[in-house]
Amino acid sequence: MFYNIKNEKIYYMSTTSDEAILNIPLAGITLPNPNYIIAHNISASNQFDRYQFEYVTNGIGYIIIDGKTTKVQKGDFFFINRYSSRIFYSDEKKPLEKMFLTVNGTLIDGLVQAFNMNEPLIVSRTDVSENFSKMLELLKECENEQSEVYEKVSVELLKILQIINRGKKQPGEKQQTCRAENIMNYIDQNVYRKFSLDELSDYFFLSKTQIIRLFKEKYKVSPMQYAITRRIAISMYYLSKTKIGISVLAEMLTFADSKHFAKTFKKIVGQTPSEYRKSTFEIQEKTIQNLLKSINK
Repeated sequence: MFYNIKNEKIYYMSTTSDEAILNIPLAGITLPNPNYIIAHNISASNQFDRYQFEYVTNGIGYIIIDGKTTKVQKGDFFFINRYSSRIFYSDEKKPLEKMFLTVNGTLIDGLVQAFNMNEPLIVSRTDVSENFSKMLELLKECENEQSEVYEKVSVELLKILQIINRGKKQPGEKQQTCRAENIMNYIDQNVYRKFSLDELSDYFFLSKTQIIRLFKEKYKVSPMQYAITRRIAISMYYLSKTKIGISVLAEMLTFADSKHFAKTFKKIVGQTPSEYRKSTFEIQEKTIQNLLKSINK
């Protein structure tokens, strides 16, 4: 842990390649600094083409993207999409204090796509301080790119994305929001078995068109696409933590067969299930080897 010239306490800095499944180039806390300013532009080397997950714990800041200025303050979570040129600066009288993670990789690409978070900037008045604190504590103890720590961090990022999406409410749509949440809960509870849009329609006494419209209005994705994404997220855990066969996993998560599972998995994650399992295994092996080397010194 160290401090940089912007008065930021850096908990973690990664040396992993940007082509990794999950990469966390930087994570830490921005401490109050009235002169704090960051200008990120798209570069030929894609140096700054990364996602920003940040939570404001105190003070006020301003983000300028595409000529539009957005104010963020204590209690705000904000997400800055990759490929977004921006200027971010602190209020002089009420300097900004925030927790942040700079993230990229095919896993985050898939999650951002799955949650349809295509806007350059998303700001939400949502308390995710506990999630951020947990991620920073995990990363503070992560001297190497340990797969176990990265997996736990990815779980917290997924939770944040789910919280933010569930919190998107439109004025006058309280009843519809409750219905959409009930549909999501039903999918979560039945993710290990095969169900159809017809079943959802019958269960909630709504037409299939209504089911899709209510769900997409709140979560920006169709209910069946959400179910697929949830199954893929579950499969990633089993692939990295168990030796369950891919065909068995495909059947367990109700895919037609292993080919269908592999095709869907690659579309969302950017790798086949076998490639993903091998990559996580190699990271684990590297960690073990480094540990053995340290013991033998």
